[in-house]
Amino acid sequence: MICSGTDSDSKTACRFYILGVTEGIELAGGDTPNAFCIAPDTSSVALAEAVETALKDDLSIAPKDRSLAAAGFVSAIVFKKFACK
Repeated sequence: MICSGTDSDSKTACRFYILGVTEGIELAGGDTPNAFCIAPDTSSVALAEAVETALKDDLSIAPKDRSLAAAGFVSAIVFKKFACK
């Protein structure tokens, strides 16, 4: 899993992967309102840390989720963690 590494390159790759997934979802939505709301001042580092923490929490409860597609897994976490109110 791309976000399991602890070295600087792995952390950077994870951060950009998460950012790419979230931006891809926003682009796919077109003119429809977002299903998630990430504050504009949220850095890519803060976003990645929030998603990584949620990933670790989920995997500690449901280790079989490790076999899920990464983009879908990240998307599900982003929709849950950054749900619009």
